[in-house]
Amino acid sequence: MKFYHFIKRDKLYNMLCHTFNDDGIRYLLHDVIYALGDTNGLGPSDGNTGLGIGLTPVQSLVNYYTSQLARIVSQIEGVKLFIYCDNFLIIGFSPAAVWKAINTIKEYAANVMEQMLHENIGVQKLDETHPIDFVGYLFYKDHT
Repeated sequence: MKFYHFIKRDKLYNMLCHTFNDDGIRYLLHDVIYALGDTNGLGPSDGNTGLGIGLTPVQSLVNYYTSQLARIVSQIEGVKLFIYCDNFLIIGFSPAAVWKAINTIKEYAANVMEQMLHENIGVQKLDETHPIDFVGYLFYKDHT
């Protein structure tokens, strides 16, 4: 699923309004968030779904949008969360801790963000035969 194209604009804008109370900043943020009009970048939309990937401030806005989720997951003992744009990587000391983090992300994405996740979520052991493929690099236990 294309994360940026299915972000609920009103949810992002409301989150930002809780942080910024200056009308000028809110006006600029509103213009950036709703810049695509009635499209989500892939096709017609309801006018409230999707952000333009090519707009410079969008990446920072999406980082802000996922920051609350990152705070919640970072409180789960035994896991580390890494986020790059719409790629999430969870590294944990036990499969149970990793699955707890995954289920937390799924619940938050569905209930708060109203965002569906890819179905290809899995847990694997990190060793010489099973590297992590993340943001175009293969990460092994002792080298990249």
